[in-house]
Amino acid sequence: MKQNNYQIADKKIILVVLLILAFVIWYKETAKETSTKKDIPKYNIHEHIESFKQIGALLKAMDRAGIQTTVLLGSPKETIFSGTG
Repeated sequence: MKQNNYQIADKKIILVVLLILAFVIWYKETAKETSTKKDIPKYNIHEHIESFKQIGALLKAMDRAGIQTTVLLGSPKETIFSGTG
């Protein structure tokens, strides 16, 4: 029995969809094994401290939160002491 072009095209589409589905399933399983949230670096790009005396507390907080880098910004005293910063 001879197949027409539509039947051949339908089979090709089904094959492509199945291959894509298999790839997506494989990729999701592989990603679970190789990547965790711990692998993703975390950065704090905007932080103020009152003085260098607070660096120890800041470093402890960074460790608890898994933050590897923090950018400290200069602050006028109003930012630190006004209660609105």
